[in-house]
Amino acid sequence: MTTFDEREQAFERRFVHEEDRRFQERARRNRLLARWACARMALGPDDTARFTDTFVGETVPLDDEALLARLALELAAAGRDAPASVLRREMQRCAGLARAESRVGLALDQGPAPQPTQDLDDIATSTAASPDAMPEGARHDRQGSAPRRPR
Repeated sequence: MTTFDEREQAFERRFVHEEDRRFQERARRNRLLARWACARMALGPDDTARFTDTFVGETVPLDDEALLARLALELAAAGRDAPASVLRREMQRCAGLARAESRVGLALDQGPAPQPTQDLDDIATSTAASPDAMPEGARHDRQGSAPRRPR
């Protein structure tokens, strides 16, 4: 076998490995997205498992837009409409989590993403720059220098 043949086989093996990894990441992303949707629809554990398995099995061959349309239909049927921007953001979060899990080799999912409860303006006004509101180590003196470390 020539060096060229060996290189060709190595590239083919690498391609197969990368395609398999992409497929696994996509399936994991879809599973995480289905679990997020189940949490929004307030499904029980049995219904969640059934929905997740069905959703993942049917959506792996779909492109992203068709997947989002299917998810939007499922949420609408449950009375939990979500804008496309929210679905797309959650899909991106799930994709990032699936990629990280693939690299690390562990399941990193700790449940659905937290839902924002306040606007940024509300947060900024509720945490006013009062020196009493700051933790002890985070206070700055009046000249603007950083706090000193205790020795």
